[in-house]
Amino acid sequence: MTALIKVWADFVIAHRLAIIVMTVLLLPLILFTGRAIPFDNSTARYFIDGDPALIEFDQLVELFGDNEYLIVGLEAAPGVEDIFNRDTLQAIRKISDYLDFDPAITQLQSLTSYQYIHADGDDLSIDYLIEDIDDLLSQASAVEELKAILRQEDLALDTLITRDFRHTRITARVEYREDTSAHKIEVVQGLYRFIEDENLTSDDYIIHLSGYPVANERFETLTAEDTAVLIPIMIVLMTGILYASFRSLAATIVPWLIIATGVLLILEIQAYLSIPHTSIDSAALAPTLIIIGIGITVHVLIEFFNFRISSANSIEAAHATITHLWQPAFYTALTTSAGFLALSVTKIAPMREFAILGAMGPLFLFLFSLSVLPAMLSYIGKLSDKTRDVMESGFVSRITRKVPDFTLRNRNTILFIGFASLVSQSSICPI
Repeated sequence: MTALIKVWADFVIAHRLAIIVMTVLLLPLILFTGRAIPFDNSTARYFIDGDPALIEFDQLVELFGDNEYLIVGLEAAPGVEDIFNRDTLQAIRKISDYLDFDPAITQLQSLTSYQYIHADGDDLSIDYLIEDIDDLLSQASAVEELKAILRQEDLALDTLITRDFRHTRITARVEYREDTSAHKIEVVQGLYRFIEDENLTSDDYIIHLSGYPVANERFETLTAEDTAVLIPIMIVLMTGILYASFRSLAATIVPWLIIATGVLLILEIQAYLSIPHTSIDSAALAPTLIIIGIGITVHVLIEFFNFRISSANSIEAAHATITHLWQPAFYTALTTSAGFLALSVTKIAPMREFAILGAMGPLFLFLFSLSVLPAMLSYIGKLSDKTRDVMESGFVSRITRKVPDFTLRNRNTILFIGFASLVSQSSICPI
């Protein structure tokens, strides 16, 4: 192992410029060659193959068709008698027509498409409940006749419209596709845009959206929005901590090149393995890899600056950093990777895929942190007085120097407290 570490350190220092150039070129290569990763949070992916519940579900879909409904509810606004007014009926018709032409909608029910059966002499006739909105609203008696018809329609009452005529709904059955939920997202987001473009707002009604496709779209959209906020917050906070800890612009910026390369490389592999995004990896993978990357790069930075303060030049400090940190960093990355890999035994596809991608992350971050990062640090010239001061006598340095002595002096007390805590927690929450 010692010989391998020395060869590694010698190679990195001897080819440090080439390593940096290759890494800098790798980033745009990943960005411009990577494929888009679809989002698939479909229910079937959270079942294992052969699960009796999944088999029964598939049989149900095969026998009775699609089972997921997008529901648009329209409620009469406070102070409005019911939904039988021009704005509300026009909104119902526009939304119904829009959804009816969507190829992902396999069935649609609404007041403007509802047909009822009635006697016409000796014949039975099937007519639309509402033929023409303008004709209906032009005379009060027509509206009352329509309400009288609805009061006799058991299929419509409390399903399509409430008995007080203040609430109605449009139900659109969305096609079920086992391998993707992208079409449901498109249907819901398309409906959002249609409502906005048509300016379907009025003092006469309130629109409500519901159904599994809406929940699915909200889950995906909010997950993406949360991640878009969380990642920048993490970067800002950790950048501030890096600068406060080292007072060096290089030590603040360079770790992010390492982390970005590692994270983007994992996403590139995810794309080529055709592993879709799910709520699990979207929310957890990138933040987890950033945390792991910060941990290992900070170790390298601390070791380098300590050697640099006592060493003649940055090249020697970078070489010493690799030789001293390689083994502990490698085993840390290896055990972290093994922890992720242990999750891959699960038969639930999203969790297994997250585990596989997560297991690759620490190893790539180790590779870049013990090669690219020392190569870049080796070009740092004279250390600034602020960096020397914070490393030699800064608050964190003073605390960390006291920790070993404190731990050694109070080792028995610490062991007793730890053991007592373990016993007490075990009695409260038995395994």
